Amino acid sequence: MANTSPSFMDCLSRFSESYKIFVRPRRKVYSLSDLGAREFVITSGRVVRHDFTVQNVQGKTLFSSLFIPRMSKPCTTVIVFLHQNGGARVDCLPLLEHVLPQNFALLTFDFSGSGQSEGDWVTLGYNERDDVTAVLTHMGKVYANLENIVLWGRSMGAATALMVASKASVRIKAVIADSPFASLSQVSLAHMQGCMAAPLPSFILKLILELVRNQIIKNVGIDLFELSPKDDAKNINIPVLIGCLLYTSDAADDLLCVDLGGRRIIKKK
Repeated sequence: MANTSPSFMDCLSRFSESYKIFVRPRRKVYSLSDLGAREFVITSGRVVRHDFTVQNVQGKTLFSSLFIPRMSKPCTTVIVFLHQNGGARVDCLPLLEHVLPQNFALLTFDFSGSGQSEGDWVTLGYNERDDVTAVLTHMGKVYANLENIVLWGRSMGAATALMVASKASVRIKAVIADSPFASLSQVSLAHMQGCMAAPLPSFILKLILELVRNQIIKNVGIDLFELSPKDDAKNINIPVLIGCLLYTSDAADDLLCVDLGGRRIIKKK
């Protein structure tokens, strides 16, 4: 009887295709109506949502939304929500009931390659940090009264927030980083180990990791394994809250939801 089990090279080839998990996850599909009404009332006042687009440095269009409370006291603080890998701006919705009553505005947008924004690839913070800069630049011109900025990122968004804050302008006052990854190489190793029925020798894991890395460079043109948010965090001079929340939902980023030590803390049902 012929041996039908996959060869070692077949396994390596299969893992080399897994680069798409990182840079081309399933794009989240939603409609503008999923963001709710453009105007609505909360206990402390009225809220207006402004939808707009911004061009990033790569020329890609980013779709964005800004929720602004209209209260007796002018709003001067904005929470900028940065979604996870495979996420979109609609993932901010659970935050609205906590943010808006404090007279804080909330800005949310789709990173390039995610949601409704243009772009073929997700780069786990490499290009996303430029997306943040583009959106903040636009907001500074159109909504100059929102002078106090807090970045609130989840997983990939949290890592991006740390990268941005390490080189940020004085307008960014604080960062909330929900489950950032320490480095892409750590995340990749943890993911591969989690996929194995039995532990593999470290040299095999490193070989597979190099295959994934080369495939990303070949297809995306960027070495994402140079990303190290934990090193960027050392250069931040503003308050930073780093949390590792245990949650399970369709919005949860199963692959990249790890803390700064690289430990996997969530597994989707």
